[in-house]
Amino acid sequence: MKSIKIIKIKNNVKHIIEDYITEEISLTIVLNDKKITSLICSPYDIRDLVYGFLFTRDFIQKKEDIKYFYFDREKATAFIKVENMTLNKKQSIEQTNKKLNINATIVNTLMDNFQNLSKTFKQTGGVHNAAIVENENIIIFKEDIARHNVIEKLIGNMVLNNISFNDKIILLSCRVNSEIINKIKRCGIQIIISRSAPTNKAIKICRENDTTLIGFVRDKKMNIYSGEQRINIFDKD
Repeated sequence: MKSIKIIKIKNNVKHIIEDYITEEISLTIVLNDKKITSLICSPYDIRDLVYGFLFTRDFIQKKEDIKYFYFDREKATAFIKVENMTLNKKQSIEQTNKKLNINATIVNTLMDNFQNLSKTFKQTGGVHNAAIVENENIIIFKEDIARHNVIEKLIGNMVLNNISFNDKIILLSCRVNSEIINKIKRCGIQIIISRSAPTNKAIKICRENDTTLIGFVRDKKMNIYSGEQRINIFDKD
């Protein structure tokens, strides 16, 4: 975050105040000596972002596939060497646990806890948040100015730390579109929970792939769009 002076108008009165602003950089990714993309992103958790980007695009399957990684902070450029990229293409992660479920009351509690974690959002209002849940606890939390990046930071962190995608739930602050669903689908995560809305294509993909999708989780309410069998609406005695 950066602190800058701004003019704020309140009740037709001008105030000069210090305000917190979120930062951004243009990150260049060079893979095997070839520039493959530039990403507008927050200037932290760069390794997580790069690993997640490469994983969701089938350039890697595991962290050992990357033989060299270097981030030049001054040039905002990540240099990566990957061997046998063609062997990594189009492999998928199977969903192995079909019995994963969660109580609706826990969904609301998790979203409340999730919202309270983002100090950057509270101070700037300028980032998206995402988190991984295991055994009803948030184990990874990430922020970024771009919602696609924050998903890839989560995934990259899991790849880097050899954390299994099985039995995990993902929490999102952002609108859920088909691109985001496809990134999550690449990992086989079965329950997706967002504070915001999904698109029609996102719902269609989730229904076709038996993925649980919940949106508008706020004020003890939620909409279940697919995979309702994983949500226990009433607590058992």
